[in-house]
Amino acid sequence: MTMTDADLRTDTKYVTEPKGFVTGFTVIDHDYFGINTELTVFVYILPGYTGIQKGHYSEVMMHMGQSDRLCKFRFQTEQRLGHVAESVQLLTADGTPFSGPITRGEGGVFWEQHSDRYYHYLANPAGMLSEYCDRMSEIEAARECDRENATDSPEITEIETSFRTAADALLTGLSDIYQLHPTVIRDICETAVRLLNSTPG
Repeated sequence: MTMTDADLRTDTKYVTEPKGFVTGFTVIDHDYFGINTELTVFVYILPGYTGIQKGHYSEVMMHMGQSDRLCKFRFQTEQRLGHVAESVQLLTADGTPFSGPITRGEGGVFWEQHSDRYYHYLANPAGMLSEYCDRMSEIEAARECDRENATDSPEITEIETSFRTAADALLTGLSDIYQLHPTVIRDICETAVRLLNSTPG
């Protein structure tokens, strides 16, 4: 199958100040390289990043029984014999090493030449987006209902404060699950909503 621009829509955002070793992301709509999903997200990362991803289908990951399973990992580099050695350390739920370090590519961290950045695939981006949108809709509906019944300015101020608190709690909860900074999660979800709601072509 040949893809056209209408089949593949992307939006990339870079940050000037890294958020938890994240330097940006790319949101991709529709199938990408044969990945049958409505949404693909690349997260651009720096060495030192710890995150969650679905285990890569590499020989090492398959041998360890981690392919296609959610796993915690740390991307790391070290000076070794005069050059920089890149590796991925798989982690248990409590953050201890699952095994010895494996090579970057085997561990699902890749290099994008045109942007000069490392990246990995975000695990279950459609699930994250669905949770964000569903909960934000509930929070915003409650705010609008409360505002309609408000009688004075202090009450409206209290409603807005409650709204921001609930939205922050949602992002913090998703941050704990996906191991991303709350503002990165918000930016990914809002970018995905704009992209998926845009008109192709």
